[in-house]
Amino acid sequence: SVQLLADLHVHSCHFKMVVCIIGAGPVGLAVMLQLQRFGIPVRIFDKGATYTDKSKALVVWRRTLQSLDSVFPLEGFLASDKAAPLSCIKVFANKNTVPSVKVDIKALDSTHRGTFPAGIFLPQSETERLLDEACQSVERNCELLSMETTQDTVKIRVRNTTTDTEEEVSCDWLIACDGGRSAVRHQLQLKFQGNTEELCWSLVDIQPYAPAPTDELVVYLGDEGNVVLFPVGGNECRVVVQDATYKAGTPPHVPTQEEIQEILDKRTGTNWKIQSTSWASAFVVNERQIENYQHGRVFFCGDAAHVHSPAGGQGMNTGLQDATNLAWKLAHVVKTCGGPDHPLLSTYNAERHPVGAAVIKASGVGIRAAAKPSMLTKIARGFFLSVVNWLPAIQRIGIYQASEDAITYRGGPLGHKVSWFDRVWRAGDPLPDLKLKSSATKASTYDYLRGSKGATLFVLEGVAADNLPTCFGGLELNVQHIGREQDETGELAKAVALKTGGFVLVRPDTHIAAVSATLQPIQQWCEKWMSTQSNTTVDVAPQN
Repeated sequence: SVQLLADLHVHSCHFKMVVCIIGAGPVGLAVMLQLQRFGIPVRIFDKGATYTDKSKALVVWRRTLQSLDSVFPLEGFLASDKAAPLSCIKVFANKNTVPSVKVDIKALDSTHRGTFPAGIFLPQSETERLLDEACQSVERNCELLSMETTQDTVKIRVRNTTTDTEEEVSCDWLIACDGGRSAVRHQLQLKFQGNTEELCWSLVDIQPYAPAPTDELVVYLGDEGNVVLFPVGGNECRVVVQDATYKAGTPPHVPTQEEIQEILDKRTGTNWKIQSTSWASAFVVNERQIENYQHGRVFFCGDAAHVHSPAGGQGMNTGLQDATNLAWKLAHVVKTCGGPDHPLLSTYNAERHPVGAAVIKASGVGIRAAAKPSMLTKIARGFFLSVVNWLPAIQRIGIYQASEDAITYRGGPLGHKVSWFDRVWRAGDPLPDLKLKSSATKASTYDYLRGSKGATLFVLEGVAADNLPTCFGGLELNVQHIGREQDETGELAKAVALKTGGFVLVRPDTHIAAVSATLQPIQQWCEKWMSTQSNTTVDVAPQN
């Protein structure tokens, strides 16, 4: 079969390691899990002795959970005793004990979504532990010393700091997931363009004597500065505050427990007394991004490609979605013996660079508005909060943006053209998370993607199911027939405007590749993008 030939290509074309990953944080681990899903040989190196024990990023948003579900199901995250689905957002004015705004996310989601919560509170230390245990093959205490790239290969030299030995490794592809101070980026002497905002913020994980919220995001807006409270798991809570005394060019000051206690007393109505602190950090906001996420046989994901303020909790999630976007494209090229000029690989930068740029812009606006609110900003904020409190439609839009459901690749080379008035899902959009009224065991659209080692083709009732494709380029194709038994009310057909039947091709990263009433456009999409020739010329205009 074509799939068997693709698997043979992996072994016949490569006598060295196929892919190496530098950096085993959550992004590097996600890339590895995805490549393992497609049967690609991988080695991953990290200079640390183990996964982080710091809480760092605290939220895994819905779009990330969906894109990872085939390699790490939602239940795996929820099984952690530190995981809690985000249920509510409360905003208080100054030290008031009654919130000015209360957004009941759980109630809003229950009537509009499928199986995935808007987000899960989970400390990064736990996220890394879960993904690390799923990978089980990270080479620790290994730092990158040097690298050399050619048109056909990448050679890296790594040193094991435990044994004080060095190894030279040749690979076909290298993926840099080694953070904001990326050694790979420095080795290639790539510019990390952007600026440093002279704003200092502090993060402190505390354990109060009183019970802390476990599933709520709490914000206090005040004249002396804003305070944001995130649950960390157990009875711990993250306190996020701005250091208003920071002077540009000086080292950030990490606040003491006494200083954080004073801030809680002055700016919040919690009446908490701090029992202990487990972690504290302070940082100056950097907003930077490399110009291109691909340089020949080297790719960049996560903080190695983009850094920004933590406003909105988008950083780790953006990196994890970089990973899922890149992995399937690289896996196809590997399995069909393609090279770095394969047109499918160029779509990684074309799709993900704009997302990174948008996150940098949005988080920057948010952090500056919070840090330096003008009188006009304060008035506008008060008006906006009053509107949000009374209009559930506005609340849903906010959830839609925060949970990253709004991320789409429309307007890109693999996406449908942008249309502000199009109310159905098209190529480039995420597959909608829909509840399906069914006598079958699968309750949502995403249940049909589980276990897939490639793309998924939904065949909707009303069309002939003859001569269906058997593979997705070099990857497997999971064919799912959705009739009245599986979807009694035709929710999926209505979502993609195929009421009389048709086909929906879903990429391995759970974005829609193509929607059509007939099979021919699906076949044409695959022929156009899932070619086996690296020198294929492809028009990169968005689909009509």
